[in-house]
Amino acid sequence: MRLLLLLLLLSSPVYAYTHYEREYINSWCSANNGIAEYRLDDRCRIDCLTKEYAIEFEFPYKWKESIGQSLYYAYKTNRKPAIILIKPDKSTLDKLRAIAEPIGIKVWTIGF
Repeated sequence: MRLLLLLLLLSSPVYAYTHYEREYINSWCSANNGIAEYRLDDRCRIDCLTKEYAIEFEFPYKWKESIGQSLYYAYKTNRKPAIILIKPDKSTLDKLRAIAEPIGIKVWTIGF
């Protein structure tokens, strides 16, 4: 029973996205001298913390959540907020930029 549960969990789309996201985080963060998976005092985890930015990596279907997360992480670390959207479609990217950029959130993409 436990083996079946484990197999179902590992084959779920949520696990696949999480695993896939970590690969992007580790690769980008390492190439940009950041700290991947940086933990705050309240146990929140910043995907990548650089000297200048607190960065949230996210897939397009969660673009709205990435705005709040990036702002909170920037506040907690005294860094600038940033989002890296993974493989976005143009419509989602345009929506994110329309909200994020006017309020000072830097937006980058990977796999666009």
